[in-house]
Amino acid sequence: MRNIRKSRKPLLWTVCSLVFCSLAVFMACRKNDHPVRPEIFNTAAAKEWYYGSFKKSAEFQATNTATAGKKFPDWKTGRYKKLGNMEIVEFDLVEQKKGVLLNPSGNRFNDNRVAEAAISRLVFIKTGNTVKLQRVQYIPELDYLTSRNYDISKNGLLNPDNLFTGKVLITRWNGDLVKGYNVEQGKKKNVITKLLKQAASADDAGTPNTPINPDCYYSYYAWAEQNCTTYTNGDDVSI
Repeated sequence: MRNIRKSRKPLLWTVCSLVFCSLAVFMACRKNDHPVRPEIFNTAAAKEWYYGSFKKSAEFQATNTATAGKKFPDWKTGRYKKLGNMEIVEFDLVEQKKGVLLNPSGNRFNDNRVAEAAISRLVFIKTGNTVKLQRVQYIPELDYLTSRNYDISKNGLLNPDNLFTGKVLITRWNGDLVKGYNVEQGKKKNVITKLLKQAASADDAGTPNTPINPDCYYSYYAWAEQNCTTYTNGDDVSI
């Protein structure tokens, strides 16, 4: 009997050791078992969606880069904001061919400065499992541009300048207008519903037509296009 009891001690010690190790492993697992937070739609997520989904879409494939020019998000400039159930990520947009809607001043030099100063942003908007892409363009009025020392690069959907005066155009990737606004000191004056890419004659420039109805007036604008050479270095894109 003594021998039997003695032989049980190592066995009991082994069982206790296994139980202790199991408890230790269990507690370690519990300690690291934090709830997984929903993934934020940040720069990396927007970039993954852009290359994995959008560039394969019919909207992207239908855009003729030979006529519309190439354009690329500058991934280093990502800005994020959550508004209600929407997550928004905004990037500077580098464009080879930039079309700008101008109200001709009669001074070609000033018009060119306005066209050159216009900026575009690429905005990713995620609602639930749906992501949509929009281009937002800021075209300044000359007086506002002068007050900002000809640099309006701080403007954007997520960081607007409350004194911005000019046009804000929201378009699809192919340039089709979604909506647009004439803005004065950060406040919408009226809505732009259609873009007419038609150069104005000297006699027509900026002169309202006879209204078709009392609520609508038409103005002629010049459409200026800036063509640049682009080159890529991985994800870094420059003009």
